[in-house]
Amino acid sequence: RAAGDDDDDGGDDDDDELLDDDSLTNEESLTPELVERVYDAICPGLTTFLDGPRTFPLVAPRPMLIVNGALDPRNPLEGVRGVVAATRRAYASKKKTDAFVAVARRGVAHQCTPEMLALANAWLDWQLRPAAALCDENRAEAAVAEALRDAETWVEL
Repeated sequence: RAAGDDDDDGGDDDDDELLDDDSLTNEESLTPELVERVYDAICPGLTTFLDGPRTFPLVAPRPMLIVNGALDPRNPLEGVRGVVAATRRAYASKKKTDAFVAVARRGVAHQCTPEMLALANAWLDWQLRPAAALCDENRAEAAVAEALRDAETWVEL
């Protein structure tokens, strides 16, 4: 809830100061602490019991793609890398490291670019339509591999 709302939920008034309209729209004020407070306000326990390092590894050995903006203030790479490290360990323990891909698009904040969408589409074709990928001479798998080799565009996490 933003500061100034009349709805008194009996909660901590300090939250009002952290969740004012300026802090939610001004990317410079988006600190990891603020993001954590917002997520905890939306879904209590999300950042402690249901956070990425605990939940993402549960997907292994099923295929998973993580695509993030390298400059994303809402999902900073420091935090994403922690999730990726925990998830990679889970995939490695199941000997399915090829089923997990995690990349960040250089120069991009919290958005989905056409390049990110193209990578996601190619990855989905590769993972979910293996017969079609084989008929197309593995074009989907090749598109993913080509994107991952493009170090000017992508940071492999």
